[in-house]
Amino acid sequence: MAIGLSFLGFVVAVSLLTLTAAISIAVRPRERTLAFFRPLSTCTVMAIVSSTAAGLGLALARGAEASAAQWSPKMTERLLAGLAESMVPAVLGFAVLAVSWLLVAFGFRRQA
Repeated sequence: MAIGLSFLGFVVAVSLLTLTAAISIAVRPRERTLAFFRPLSTCTVMAIVSSTAAGLGLALARGAEASAAQWSPKMTERLLAGLAESMVPAVLGFAVLAVSWLLVAFGFRRQA
């Protein structure tokens, strides 16, 4: 659980940095800021993918720990809950990326 939270924290930190750069571009569009924003958004995607993969790996590892003799409907519920929870970084990160790129688009649209 603590490992999953640390990965989510990384996604949040990178996403906030990306969103801050997007707000800066929306307020005052400059090519220099856009040049900084592009790798930030790529970094956000990589953080999302790695965090989601780590969450999936943790959930599946917990499911694999239960032997076939111990398997029960409760274990199925826990496994499915873990898999659903591992999607949180992807939902959060991609939502922030969508808003960020929308802000960038509006910023450069105003400039044109």
